[in-house]
Amino acid sequence: MSMISEAATVIQFDLHRSSRRRREPGGTGAVQTLLDEKYAMLGAVPRAVLRRLAVFAGEFTLQAASAVIACSRLHRSDVASGMVALQACSLLDTKSDGAFSRYLLSQQTRAFALGRLACHKELDLVARNHAEYLQCIFEYAEVELERGEPGEPGQWMAHYGRLIEDVRAALDWAFSPSGDAAIGVGLTMAVIPLWLPLSQSDELCRRIECALKSEAAIRSGCDMRLRIAARLAGMSDS
Repeated sequence: MSMISEAATVIQFDLHRSSRRRREPGGTGAVQTLLDEKYAMLGAVPRAVLRRLAVFAGEFTLQAASAVIACSRLHRSDVASGMVALQACSLLDTKSDGAFSRYLLSQQTRAFALGRLACHKELDLVARNHAEYLQCIFEYAEVELERGEPGEPGQWMAHYGRLIEDVRAALDWAFSPSGDAAIGVGLTMAVIPLWLPLSQSDELCRRIECALKSEAAIRSGCDMRLRIAARLAGMSDS
């Protein structure tokens, strides 16, 4: 079971248990009731947007949200309007970064939305989109780094480092029974330039070890590159 799927199961249990605590002022039951009420007031599109945004573990842009959560029933043009509706009822936080805006679900809102996503049986589909999106992002980021873009290495790290929580969530899903190990191997490879300078070699070694245990690493021909990266991270040869 992936971390996302396990979290969704725990959330469903918590939601059931919280129904017995809704009379507690200021407690988790009160928060759950408020989220239930806000969710009930949303239209179909904002509801779908909220559920699907739960795959983002950290901050995200409108472009990222549109790429990840759009589907045949939820067009890209609907994503922006849905996010506006979520902001209007305080279900989506906004952080301005100059000319760019980034968005974030609070921990409680994300947990609520993740539970709804699991109930609608959309979790694996959206998690796959999320993982594939990150793989593309970091494959391009690797090219940028080789070209010396977008400037100093510190700028590159600052720009892509904010995605590390999403990378973790995507890898947890990819190497889960319902995930796709090929995506996991590709993402692990692509994110190594980010992980190495972060002095998080223990975590990097665990991620590489997980990728090496997958047959997808051999099929893709990435096993040797993964072993080289593991040695750079301080992982001894098995």
